[in-house]
Amino acid sequence: MRQNSFFHGVDKLGRPLYVERFCRDEIVNLMETLDRDRFMRFFIANLEMDRRLRFPVCSQFAGKRIGQSCIIMDLEGFEMKYFNNNTRVFMQFFA
Repeated sequence: MRQNSFFHGVDKLGRPLYVERFCRDEIVNLMETLDRDRFMRFFIANLEMDRRLRFPVCSQFAGKRIGQSCIIMDLEGFEMKYFNNNTRVFMQFFA
C-alpha cells in the first residue's frame, strides 16, 4: 500500500499540520486490508507520538500550550461511485 503521510510544519495557531494523502484504490481497500482494531492502534500510536514529541516542541515555539493537531486528508481522485460502507466507516473514524 502506497500511503503518503507527512508533517508539513504548523498552522496559524501553532498546531502540527499533518497531511494524509491517499490514492483512490487505497481508500476503497484500506478497511478490507486492515481490521478496525489494528488501524485504531496505528492511529492511537501516532497520536501518542504527537503528545510526547511534537506538542512540546510546537508549544515551545508558539509560546503557549499546544494540545491539538490539524489533519488534512487529500482525497484527490476519489469519486463518489467508490463510496461504500467500508469507506464510510473509514471517514467517520477520522472525523
